[in-house]
Amino acid sequence: MVNVTYSLEGSNDDSITFDYSTYVLNTGLTGFGIPPTSVRIEASAGDGGVYRHSKRLPRDVDLPITIFGADRGEVQTNLRRLGRILQDNQGPTQIKADYSDGTSLFLPLHYTGGGETVWGSTTAGLTWCRWVVSMRAPNPFWLSAIEEQFSIGTGSTGRGLLPLLTKMKVSSSSTLGVVTVVNAGDVKAFPIWQITGPVSDLVISNGVETFGFANVFSGEVLTVNTETGAVTNAADENLYARLDVAPKLFSLPSGTTGLTILGTDTDLDFNVLLTYSPRYEVIH
Repeated sequence: MVNVTYSLEGSNDDSITFDYSTYVLNTGLTGFGIPPTSVRIEASAGDGGVYRHSKRLPRDVDLPITIFGADRGEVQTNLRRLGRILQDNQGPTQIKADYSDGTSLFLPLHYTGGGETVWGSTTAGLTWCRWVVSMRAPNPFWLSAIEEQFSIGTGSTGRGLLPLLTKMKVSSSSTLGVVTVVNAGDVKAFPIWQITGPVSDLVISNGVETFGFANVFSGEVLTVNTETGAVTNAADENLYARLDVAPKLFSLPSGTTGLTILGTDTDLDFNVLLTYSPRYEVIH
């Protein structure tokens, strides 16, 4: 049986784990299912309408939390610690789900309300306070804490889990590598490509969409972030203009995708690394 432990990690580098003694996550939490969706359907000339597109909206999460202490003063200390974790002055708070099979997912959140105090005490003499903490996730999908990584080269592929990076050497060839990527997430993932030169006429393709560079020079490392559209070098300079005309910085759909790397004029320093984090819609 796979079990899960939830925790909250603040931008202040503190974290609390929901246990059965001090910070208790009660039943009745909401927001862990399918996030809300916006569907665009326009009026048509005939009956009904025409579907245009749909997209997931920000996710709202309610966490019913009971905080215990030996007395009122200890509960107050525990409450203030939780309150500081919920502050987002330096970044979002993350709720993390750690499963007993080694899977770990996280969701960045921002506090929106619910910290109203309800006090009480138990027959054992413990004092408690209950909050229903309301939070909102701008990105509604849970991210895997372990990034998938592929190293692509001539006639073979290497796969690993960060930070165990494997560099693959290849020689000059028209077809530099072919790889089959399996995105285990529920929704599309956005890969980050790291290309180490030298290579000429580089084309990266999923069979329908492509992007590439006329040249990546010897010793140069270009990073392509398909989510943000950023193309940078080791000095973090904007090199988007170096892309070929009409680039398609494609994502990886849930399931299997075949990728092909084409290019010429490589040497033993050439390398392509593909990294992505699977994203999940529903957890339990």
